[in-house]
Amino acid sequence: MLISIAKTPVANALIGASLFTLSTLCSTAQANMLVSPMSSAIDTKVSSAAQLRVHSRSDATQYVKVVVKRVINPATAQETEEDAPRSGEAAVTVSPSKFALPAGGSRLVRVIALGTPAKEELYRVNFEPVAPEADEERGPTEKIASNVDFALVWAPLVRVLPSVRSPSMTVSGKTLKNTGNVRLAVLEAGACESDASDAKCDWKSVERSVYPGQTWELPHSVTKPVWQLKYRLDGSADVQQNTVRSSTVEMPGA
Repeated sequence: MLISIAKTPVANALIGASLFTLSTLCSTAQANMLVSPMSSAIDTKVSSAAQLRVHSRSDATQYVKVVVKRVINPATAQETEEDAPRSGEAAVTVSPSKFALPAGGSRLVRVIALGTPAKEELYRVNFEPVAPEADEERGPTEKIASNVDFALVWAPLVRVLPSVRSPSMTVSGKTLKNTGNVRLAVLEAGACESDASDAKCDWKSVERSVYPGQTWELPHSVTKPVWQLKYRLDGSADVQQNTVRSSTVEMPGA
């Protein structure tokens, strides 16, 4: 049987994140477990771990393996994944990495940052079905899942933030570049005739996560002397707006 993967799409993960509608993968009745939250962050200035809760929706014990992947070039056509490093400033691990999930029960899994990254890093935590070990102990009346197909493999996102955040970006022509060390949730961009409060602006929706070092082509047909940008910084629900006349966008709220 095919195993579908319940992923949070990185490109749309602006504030928190929404899971793909389960009906596009399979009916919720087929999901033998649930994982929450589907998007979280570790602020290394105040914490070293994020917590994920796994809930069983099965009447049988299931066995789960947890695999962490680092997302490379997130929210781009070049997005790939690699094994999360186990040492260095971007090292991440999980505890436990394998466990039995009893029927109707739940389990807490901790995603632990072993270092402090220089820039924001993104990880996908995969909860995968596995067969029980031959020597696994079980009670005399315990029911074991007859196969390892969850119908859904859950893969929430966890962002690890640097201890000191330095948000910044530049705009050259129509190309926006994140020159800071944290993700920018860019909501809208306006190409304006001037910086006057009543200036005419061509506003376009962006709704894009732009990660450190990435560029993004703004959806405007022409450039104007002034850019206005609406965005959010991680951990803040407030929409910030900035007006610039040059190629450099100063970032308030850092």
